[in-house]
Amino acid sequence: MSDIKSIWTKNIDFPKRKTLESDIITDALVIGGGLCGVLTARFLSDCGIRTVLLEANTIASGQSSGTTAKITAQHGPIYHKLIKYFGKKKALLYAEANRLAIEEYRKIIRNNNIECDFTDAPAYLYSTREGEELRLEFTAAKALGFDASITRETELPFDVRDALCFNGQAMFHPLKFISAVTDGLEIYENSMVLKVEKGIAKTERGSVKAKNIVFCSHYPFINFPGFFFLKMHQERSYVLMLEKVQEMRGMYLGIDGAKLSFRSYGQAMLLGGGGHRTGENPEGRKYSK
Repeated sequence: MSDIKSIWTKNIDFPKRKTLESDIITDALVIGGGLCGVLTARFLSDCGIRTVLLEANTIASGQSSGTTAKITAQHGPIYHKLIKYFGKKKALLYAEANRLAIEEYRKIIRNNNIECDFTDAPAYLYSTREGEELRLEFTAAKALGFDASITRETELPFDVRDALCFNGQAMFHPLKFISAVTDGLEIYENSMVLKVEKGIAKTERGSVKAKNIVFCSHYPFINFPGFFFLKMHQERSYVLMLEKVQEMRGMYLGIDGAKLSFRSYGQAMLLGGGGHRTGENPEGRKYSK
């Protein structure tokens, strides 16, 4: 195993939590201890619903510890496609849900005085090749109510053909946030769910019976119903931490070529990219011995 760890893990330690070793009954069960899971458990608990969270490894040990930690409604050039294929009404629902999520982060952090390096920052999509798709995306974004603009002036160390800016976005330290959100939750670590049937989630040493079960694992581990294995695949990408790089105020994501991602964290630059389907190398060929 590699000893390389995420920058987020270098300045925070989570308390060790016990393993489930008995059978319990609860109102709600959340499976998965990443950002989605802990927020779901937090919201349920705050509503007075007894909630148990089961994590196969340790809290935030998966995708949440490897994220670039951008809080943004800008997920690539998607809005003009959503309008084209699903109509403006459904595209607006997606846009409003993402805008609401950003505001919820602000509300949670402010109301609970969470110190997680939360910073308001504009988010940019950029292209070094052509600007037609970004201009289509700009038109769609304005139609859906985003504070958006097109520019060629960026903080990137190279010229761009066009960049689409969304104002009102943010970035943070995900593990500092998760550490605060998990305080007081009923969590069991190293408790992998092996089977879920008839409202009971079974682990190696115990089980949880719940009226409601929420699956918050990164990839579904049940096949029926849903047939998720036919509809989904896992991907891998990479992030480099670069030191002694000029700090950027904004967050950047390329839409062509390697689709490089940039964001600063203090004196470090997080440079991401090279995404590919898991099990294949970036050129699309399968790995071999």
